[in-house]
Amino acid sequence: MRCFVAIKLPQDIRQEIRRVQQALRKLGLDAKWVEFENLHLTLKFLGEVREAQLPKIKEIVSNLSFLVKPFNLSISEIGAFPSIKRPRVLWIGVESQEVPIKIIEYLEEQFSKLGFPEERKAPHPHITLARLRTPKNVFKFKEEIEKIKIDNKIWPVDSVFLLKSILTPQGPIYEDIFRMNLTA
Repeated sequence: MRCFVAIKLPQDIRQEIRRVQQALRKLGLDAKWVEFENLHLTLKFLGEVREAQLPKIKEIVSNLSFLVKPFNLSISEIGAFPSIKRPRVLWIGVESQEVPIKIIEYLEEQFSKLGFPEERKAPHPHITLARLRTPKNVFKFKEEIEKIKIDNKIWPVDSVFLLKSILTPQGPIYEDIFRMNLTA
């Protein structure tokens, strides 16, 4: 099964992100947009996981409760990977990146000990909005994102999830495997 560790977003934050997605859709980009119910902040993508690995994975995620206390996040700027000039993935960033980066670094270290591949790039906490299929109309992206105003609502993060991704022709479906409440 395909798994990842993530922070789920509250309804009002997902609604604000959907508003941003709708503004970006007007650019006519050839993109696969992330569905409303699937919006999340990935902390670590694990990929294929065997059932036998789940107890150790849950233990690693559980240890977050001793390392991190609940914290606040807010959405911030719109960006793209690999760059604004050559976008392939559109995203919205988060403020208060110190805690998510601390979590990401811990997860990278622990999961690499289990043989999961390490992310080579520096952590950049973000919420994926869309993946571009072709560069159609990307020239509009850079100038238009500056016009989109984002409501930087703050939300409390008090739990981290281990999720399963089920790939379907209509797009992925995410199911909770495990929830860890932050209490440190």
